[in-house]
Amino acid sequence: MSFLRKCPGCGEPLTRATCQSTSWERSPYGDEFSDELHQCTQCHAWSLMTFVDRFSGSDELKIEGPLTEEEAEAQKTRMSS
Repeated sequence: MSFLRKCPGCGEPLTRATCQSTSWERSPYGDEFSDELHQCTQCHAWSLMTFVDRFSGSDELKIEGPLTEEEAEAQKTRMSS
């Protein structure tokens, strides 16, 4: 399934090169959640990309942002724990 991965600040593509941190977890129901923290190379906005691989149902991609520096740091801390 293809999803648009664009910066919420300026619309530039978010790629592996913009990814600064990642985390992964599985729910008790079999859904897999993958979080990526991105910083846009154009406008330097931070965003949190969450991909949900549903055990049964449609996959989902959610992009939150632009995040403040404090929110981005909190996400980095959470992902490294």
